[in-house]
Amino acid sequence: MAFTHALHDNREMKKKTDKTNNSLSWLKQGTELQENGDMEGAIAAYTKAIRIDPDLAGLYVMRGYACTKTGRFRQAMRDANKATRLDPEMTEPYFIRGVLYGERGKYKEAIAEFTTSLKLDPKYAKVYSMRAMIYTMKGEGVLALLDYQMAALLGDKRTQEFLRRQGIGWLVGGTESGSMSKN
Repeated sequence: MAFTHALHDNREMKKKTDKTNNSLSWLKQGTELQENGDMEGAIAAYTKAIRIDPDLAGLYVMRGYACTKTGRFRQAMRDANKATRLDPEMTEPYFIRGVLYGERGKYKEAIAEFTTSLKLDPKYAKVYSMRAMIYTMKGEGVLALLDYQMAALLGDKRTQEFLRRQGIGWLVGGTESGSMSKN
């Protein structure tokens, strides 16, 4: 009896492993397509992965991100919401929703989403940078500057370059002329 139970458990484990391997194969393909700029192909691959393993939050994040790049904002929001329901501790869905709200001019909601993302991962430089842009659009320069500074200190190269071009690279250890230090 114990042998039969163990054999059944082993078969179930193999099914789960096969399912995960298949969904990860589609995830890999989607990621490659996305890196090559084929967002439509990436969305299709992520959708196939989701059909195989609908409980994997990261798949919805990847498809949601690709959807933002193709202007499918409703689908991106649905995917971000689903990912949050599956894994509320994952930072990326909040980031995606922040971007989507920002695109729609809903700055208060965008800031709230970015702030939630940062509570989950306080070293997520890109989120500081995006929140800084929203603060800038709202005319909240001091808060924007603080977030730009944090993004740069955390190593965000685009933000470092932005601060250097603005002549304020010294905020994160550069010289008075705005060049960033190599530390």
